[in-house]
Amino acid sequence: MQVLRLFLDRGASGGDEPYPINCDVETVRVLSGALRVRLVGGTVELATGDTMTLAGREPHSWENGAHTGTEIMWTIVPATWSGSL
Repeated sequence: MQVLRLFLDRGASGGDEPYPINCDVETVRVLSGALRVRLVGGTVELATGDTMTLAGREPHSWENGAHTGTEIMWTIVPATWSGSL
């Protein structure tokens, strides 16, 4: 398991193109601010206190959906550096 606590500046993003991660599952929790998660089938808007779970191998991207900084906790299982896949 890989747990990341991230502080996203205004305008921060994972890029314009969705991408997969070499993991089984990802969970993101918004601790403060807002996060926009872009999936192949649409966009999900998350606010403070929201949590989302998604399949890591399905292409996705994200961006700070707030006008200020956003703090998130992102969990990746298994850890991308584990080499178990």
